[in-house]
Amino acid sequence: MIADSTWLTRPQASEYLANKLPFKTVQQWASFLANNRTSKEVYTLKFQQINGKIAYSETTLKAFILSITSKH
Repeated sequence: MIADSTWLTRPQASEYLANKLPFKTVQQWASFLANNRTSKEVYTLKFQQINGKIAYSETTLKAFILSITSKH
């Protein structure tokens, strides 16, 4: 397994997504990430639990952003 260099907590990931995909607010992205763990959405973001907190790799977030932006 290749280790990702940057891991973001859910609040950090929400801000990251809101910056890159501004059609949703930070709060809306936070809700999306919270619900995404159990959602039946087409694109489920992988995450890891690090020190008791949910974390998303920057690589995963970039792939998600690419999947969203390449559809338009």
